[in-house]
Amino acid sequence: MVTSLAHLDRKVAFLFAVIFGLAAVGIAVSVLVAIPAGLANTPILRVPLENLETPALGEGNSEILKAAYATADVQPAGLTPTERYWLIGSGLLGGLAGLPSSATLGVISWSVYRCAGFGKRPSSSWN
Repeated sequence: MVTSLAHLDRKVAFLFAVIFGLAAVGIAVSVLVAIPAGLANTPILRVPLENLETPALGEGNSEILKAAYATADVQPAGLTPTERYWLIGSGLLGGLAGLPSSATLGVISWSVYRCAGFGKRPSSSWN
């Protein structure tokens, strides 16, 4: 019984290592793709709208009783290069925050899969 559970644990650890590794690669690729796209195009900001009445949204249609906007896409014009870099940086910061966490979880899962665990290693250069 213990042997079958140990094999199951190793399979699950391998699965997690693959999932977190793919997530880290996906995040890195999306960050690398977003940089040139942000430099070439004016960024579009999605802004949530609250307390906004929109009487003309359903006007002319008798089946619509009430309508409202939830978000607005705003594309600023005339950005300075510094403002553009700040907007690109703010968009990339979320992806860069997820990259180390998924990579760390992938490395931990891989070490569990290899049965290295969290104990001391016999040959270590950290002496």
